[in-house]
Amino acid sequence: MSKSTLLEEINQSEDIFKKTANPERRKEYGQFFTPPIVARWMAKWVTANHPNKILEPSIGLGSLAGAVLVEMPNAYIEGVEKDSEIFDQIPASLASKIKLRNINYFDLEQDQKYDGIIANPPYVRHHSLDIKKETYSALEEITGEKLSKLTNLYVLFCIDIIDRLVDGGRAAIIIPTEWMNANFGTGFKKYLNKVCALKSVIYVSHDALIFDDALTTASILLLEKGSGVSKSDAVDFVFVLDKEFFDKTTPLSCDDGVGSINFQYGWDELLNTKKWDSLFNKDKLIGNQENLIRLENLCTSRRGIATGANFFFHLSKREVKKNSLSHLSLKKCIGSAPDVKGLIFTSSDFEALVERNGKAYLFDPPPSLSDSDIKYIESGISLEVDKGYLTSNRKVWYSQERRSPALIWVGVFNREKVKFIYRE
Repeated sequence: MSKSTLLEEINQSEDIFKKTANPERRKEYGQFFTPPIVARWMAKWVTANHPNKILEPSIGLGSLAGAVLVEMPNAYIEGVEKDSEIFDQIPASLASKIKLRNINYFDLEQDQKYDGIIANPPYVRHHSLDIKKETYSALEEITGEKLSKLTNLYVLFCIDIIDRLVDGGRAAIIIPTEWMNANFGTGFKKYLNKVCALKSVIYVSHDALIFDDALTTASILLLEKGSGVSKSDAVDFVFVLDKEFFDKTTPLSCDDGVGSINFQYGWDELLNTKKWDSLFNKDKLIGNQENLIRLENLCTSRRGIATGANFFFHLSKREVKKNSLSHLSLKKCIGSAPDVKGLIFTSSDFEALVERNGKAYLFDPPPSLSDSDIKYIESGISLEVDKGYLTSNRKVWYSQERRSPALIWVGVFNREKVKFIYRE
C-alpha cells in the first residue's frame, strides 16, 4: 500500500468515526484527531534522528503513526489506545505495520523506553479524570513537584512521555494551550526546566484554528532529551499565524515570517513569567498600530464562579421545586454562554430561561439552614459532592465564592470573536 493510500484510509476512518460516534462519549474520552498537515509536520521532528523504537501513547485511529510511516516506512511503532470502541476501528492497513495494545497508557510497563514519541493526548479536564492515586504518586516522584488535582490529563501524559524518552530521544506533543496560564501548569513548567528537554513551543493562533471540532487553541511541544541540552539554552517560542506555516516550514527550520512570528527566551525569564501566553503578546505581534488599546487599560476582569460540581449547585426551576428549596438559599446565576443569545441580557431573558427550565439558580444557602437545605446537602454528601477537589478544600463545602455581579460578561470560547454582554 502506498503512503498516500494509507493516510487516505486513516483520514476516511476518522471522518466516519466523527460522523457516527456519540459526541458526548467522544467528549468524555477527549478524542480530537490531529489534522494530517500537522501530523506530518510533527512526524518530521520525531523521525529526524532515525529512532529505532517509536511510541504513540493515545493512537486513536492512527493519523500520527501514519505520518511517521510516511517519513520512515520501516519504522518500528508501538501504539496504545484505551478506548476499545475506537481501537477496534483502527484501519487494518495500519494495524498490520505496527504493534498495538488496547490498554490504559498509564498501565504501560514503566521500564519501556523510547527514542521517539509522537502524541496527541486526550483532552480530558480534571473533574472527569479517573486516575489512580498510584499514578499521581509516580508522576510526582518523576517531577519532584506536587501536582495539583486540577491538572488536566494531557499534562500527566506529557510528564510520563518525557520520562520514557532515552538520552537523545525526541518527542512531539500537541496539546491545548491552557497549561501555559493555568496554575496547574506550574509544576509542569518546573519539570520541563529540570529535564532540559524543551526545544520549542509552537502556539497556534486563534485565527489558524487547526481542529475543526474543537474551540481550544493548540500548542505543540518539541522536545529532545539528552546530556547535550543545557539550561542555558534558549527556548524557541513560535506564534503560528495561519495553516500555511505547516506546509512551508519544518520543525528544523521555523523561519520567522513564514506564517509565524518567532521569539526566544531563556529559562530565567520563563520561570519568572507566570503566564506564558504573555510571551507571545509582544509589540511585534501587533506592530505599530497606535489605535489599538489593551483591554487591561480599560477594565479589570475575573473568572466566573467555580462551584466544583455544577450538576449539584446549578439548578433549574424544576429541580428547585423538586427539592423544595427556598429562594433564600438561591442566587440568580447564568452558567452557560449558549443561554445568552444577544448582546444585552434583560430580566425578561432571565425569566424566559427559567420558564424553559434552563439552569438559572445557584444553590448557596445562608448560615441558618432550613430543613430543605439540610436534606439537599445530605443528598450531596450521599453523592460525594463534598469530596471533590474544590468542595473538600472549602471551610464549608457547599458555600460558594463571593462575587459581586458583573455589569459586563465576556464570552471567550468562540471561533470568530470575543463576545461582550451587557447585563441589564
